[in-house]
Amino acid sequence: MRILLSEMAPALRAQVRYALEREPWVSAVLSDTPEPAFDDPGGAYEPYPAAVGDIAPATDLTSRVGAAGADLLLLDWDVAAPMPGGALESLKASFPRVQVAALSARPEERAAALTAGVDLFLATDGTAAGAVEALRASVRHNL
Repeated sequence: MRILLSEMAPALRAQVRYALEREPWVSAVLSDTPEPAFDDPGGAYEPYPAAVGDIAPATDLTSRVGAAGADLLLLDWDVAAPMPGGALESLKASFPRVQVAALSARPEERAAALTAGVDLFLATDGTAAGAVEALRASVRHNL
């Protein structure tokens, strides 16, 4: 499964990416926004290999998903909401097989995310480990 991380705080994005790259069911983890130059999940503060995003930032989500060839778009709903009008509808029209998952430490956001067009809402504890565990459980049951 190819996963595109988007609309995510830099520190969480780097940690989620680091954790997902070790999952056997994940073939690639891509990011559409620049990684922090000195963000090392191990805490050594050495330059992280992905100092720039894999996908050049574009003005619309559909272009970024297409460039990534993603099977799953993983958003941090606490950062992404509210989505620009029509963003997820356009994405679904162009790539109907792409699943959209939203992470949030606020379970009360579930209804808003699902109404906006998110396929999977993953309530987490706000940590990378919590995000990956929620996604792993959801993939087993939904995808």
